[in-house]
Amino acid sequence: MTDDKKKLTTGRCPFSHEAIQNPYKLHAEVREEHAQDGEPAKIVWNEEIPAWMVLDYGLIKQIASDHETFSSANSIYGNDAPDDLPELAQPLIAMDGERHRKKRKELQEAFKTEEIDKWEPVAQKIASEQLEYLVNKANGTLEIIKEVAIPVPIKIICEVMGIEYDDQKIQRIKRHTDAAVAFLGSNGGRFTEYQNKFNAEDKVLLPLFIFEEIEKKKTNPDHKLLSRMLQAKGDIDEATEMYHKIEMIADISLMLFAGNVTTTNLIGQCVKYLAQMPEMQERVRQDYNLIPQVVEETLRLEAPGQASYRVATKDAEINGVKIKQGEQVYLSWGAAGRDPKKHADSDLFDLNRTNKSHLSFGIGKHYCIGAKLARMEAQITLEEMFNRFRSFSIPEGYKVEYNDFPLFRGPKELTLNYRLK
Repeated sequence: MTDDKKKLTTGRCPFSHEAIQNPYKLHAEVREEHAQDGEPAKIVWNEEIPAWMVLDYGLIKQIASDHETFSSANSIYGNDAPDDLPELAQPLIAMDGERHRKKRKELQEAFKTEEIDKWEPVAQKIASEQLEYLVNKANGTLEIIKEVAIPVPIKIICEVMGIEYDDQKIQRIKRHTDAAVAFLGSNGGRFTEYQNKFNAEDKVLLPLFIFEEIEKKKTNPDHKLLSRMLQAKGDIDEATEMYHKIEMIADISLMLFAGNVTTTNLIGQCVKYLAQMPEMQERVRQDYNLIPQVVEETLRLEAPGQASYRVATKDAEINGVKIKQGEQVYLSWGAAGRDPKKHADSDLFDLNRTNKSHLSFGIGKHYCIGAKLARMEAQITLEEMFNRFRSFSIPEGYKVEYNDFPLFRGPKELTLNYRLK
């Protein structure tokens, strides 16, 4: 073990149930544990991951922007990267270099501002219909995650892509993504567990469903993303077509995954804070222009994706710490938003905060291409709730539990009491 590791080693595991339920307590403890000259620790060696754990906003931004020195090849896997995953099945987030550039350019066309604006009426219709349906059958109590925060983003991303859906397909997509995020990034602790839970039927259902959708679009194309992806391939021979289908299944799986997990988390957290702060809730109800601020402050406080990995491609020195080639770096997006050197009273939700800067969608070449869509979905869902509810609150004594996922943070359930307008 190098001298830096000896001096900066922590054994606090970010994947324990306690840490997943409250990662910010662990961040504060690690900052204090290795503080120097009164300055909170910025980077430590976490032997439980094992990786260099980065907690400082500026250092995270620096490392995530240095794509030459720090590779994203295992960004969501950590040490759990499957050995048998073929290159063409690698998700965009785990690509580097020219292949990443080409793939990102191909996919991000559908997520430009002008494209997202086109989907806003569709998103509003989906959110409105979902809430109207629930209000008509509920009686003053609503479980917002299962009934709103899960189905609304899945329906919207399916609409964007041109994928047919029903309740059964929504459940299939959710089951597949939950099985994946339950192990991602846990560095050896959960890969076998994931493989055991994710049975043979689960493994083929989603890819088969996507394959069927691709075949439909070949004969009945439309203007939506899946058809546009097919059209971009042009006329190709049979062997090349199969290669592209496998690649498309990986791309579409990622978009279905990213299009619901993080947005579900974001919606759930926004609603939680509004429900816990009735004065702020009333202020927003009187002025919908504050809703984007609610979303940004929530993103700062509660990064939907809490962390991702990088690997050092060569020896490097960060903040005086020597990082060896091949060592992992654990970028804590969640810690960045609550960096006490970046934000005063960093653990408090403050709608009046002028600096709401965060890294919850990443930065640089790997900045989330769906960030605009996620923001739009969250804002519209909140608007539709305010359109119907005079007030909503969390029942007295109710404890919010979080999904036991290593890299993603959101309420498992969130029961609300509400009064209609």
